[in-house]
Amino acid sequence: MIFRRPYSHKRKRAATNWRKPKGMHGKARVGKRGYAPIVKVGYGSPSSERFKSNGKEVVRVSCIEDLNAIKPAQIVVVNAYLGGRKKTALLKKIIEKKILCMTKADEQIKVIENDLKERKEFRNKVKSRVKISAEEKKEEKKEEKKDAEEKKEDEKKVKDKVITQRES
Repeated sequence: MIFRRPYSHKRKRAATNWRKPKGMHGKARVGKRGYAPIVKVGYGSPSSERFKSNGKEVVRVSCIEDLNAIKPAQIVVVNAYLGGRKKTALLKKIIEKKILCMTKADEQIKVIENDLKERKEFRNKVKSRVKISAEEKKEEKKEEKKDAEEKKEDEKKVKDKVITQRES
């Protein structure tokens, strides 16, 4: 059973996550008929069925070695903290071994590979931009050096002229 916050359907600002009603005149707190049910001890599932999905035990997997210990009465969940490449390798192995998985492995592999491809293309674009800008900077430095050399030569010529004018 899903417990929702009482009166959350009436107010936009009230989220649907569970909060115990504490109002003095609240009908949901009293437990009147027609109001949202309150979380109580009797609503819990039996301990033998707790933490299971479709009657099968849920097992978290973070590496390929963990898949070797999976039994037919277990369902696999791939840890969320894994990176894209390791996650795709795990999901491909799950499909290969025909192990039940909570996530849709085929779709998730496509999404991750697509994301990796986009990131790689973006990196290549950035690298090419950096290379172009680096080449442009080198060219600018060369031009600056040429300009500086030309200025020095001009200054030398002017000094030589001044010196020759003084001597004569």
